Amino acid sequence: MEHDEKGKEKRTVIIPIRRAGEKAGEKSSDMTEKGVSYQEMENRWRRALADFDNYRKRCEKEMQGIREDERACVLASMLPVYDSIENALKASEDYENPIVKGIESIHKLMKQILSSYGVEEIKAEEVLFDPNWHEVVGTVANPKYPDGFIYEVVQKGYRMGDRLLRPAKVVVVKNYENNKTSA
Repeated sequence: MEHDEKGKEKRTVIIPIRRAGEKAGEKSSDMTEKGVSYQEMENRWRRALADFDNYRKRCEKEMQGIREDERACVLASMLPVYDSIENALKASEDYENPIVKGIESIHKLMKQILSSYGVEEIKAEEVLFDPNWHEVVGTVANPKYPDGFIYEVVQKGYRMGDRLLRPAKVVVVKNYENNKTSA
């Protein structure tokens, strides 16, 4: 009787190999027997179990990514509604009107919902242009500010963590005196 390095008895399992279409118990002239040790079978089983566990974890990670993508898509589709509510509040003059108060309530609720999902407004005032978060929709010359300085925010931008939901649409400073060519 053979023993492994830990002192356990080595067992050999004989697995008959059949050709396709043969039934169990049938004897074939070409039938061979291959001896596979119990230890090797256990190692194969453990590897298969580890592979399956890795597959399960990979699937969970992919599903989490899909959920985050869908959440971002739904929240991004709510942003135009949120903008419209803000515009309605800015345009209203009678703050004591019950309709305006109702719109204010909806605005607060929507802001709470967006912030509960981690949606934040992208800082776009008094900063330099960042192509990761801002989209240029126009330029203006203004020697008081350096090139690339955000002069005006046309539409607010939003992000959820590091994910861009909508870039801030901005007008940036572009001073042309540096680009003049001499005649």
